This record gives sequence, structure tokens and C-alpha cells, in this order.
Amino acid sequence: MTESAVDYPGNIVLTPVTACRAALANLMRERKITNVALAARFGKTEGAIWRLTDGSANVTFGAVIDALKSLGGRAVLSDEAA
Repeated sequence: MTESAVDYPGNIVLTPVTACRAALANLMRERKITNVALAARFGKTEGAIWRLTDGSANVTFGAVIDALKSLGGRAVLSDEAA
């Protein structure tokens, strides 16, 4: 029987949207890109970027992926069979 990632202490299982939001935040931090700069690059308002990055608003997976792509990033998701 295979063990799932949730069977290991210390593992955190994230939804795809949450994982992509974290990836976006990390990419922005690494490249020193502000919400204002991402908004200009992404063609959105600063408020729209705040909704993508703050984690409290309900956003679509596609919107977060598009923001990642606008910075040259990408998301790779995998599904581990339990």
C-alpha cells in the first residue's frame, strides 16, 4: 500500500489555487516586483492584484495562473494517489 503525503507529519496539503498564490508571492518577492508593477505588467488594477495575492478573496485558478505566466512563471501540479 502506498502512503499519501498527508500521512507524513509536517506535510501541508494545499489546494491548487493556494499553492499557485504562494508560488506567485514567492516569484514576486524573488524578482522584487510590487503589486503595482505586476498590475501594469498584467494589465489589471492594483486592487485586482491584491485580491490575487492576499489570500482572502475568492479568485479563479486561471487568474492566478495568468498572473504567474505574466512573470514568466508556471505551475506544475501533481496528484498523488492515496
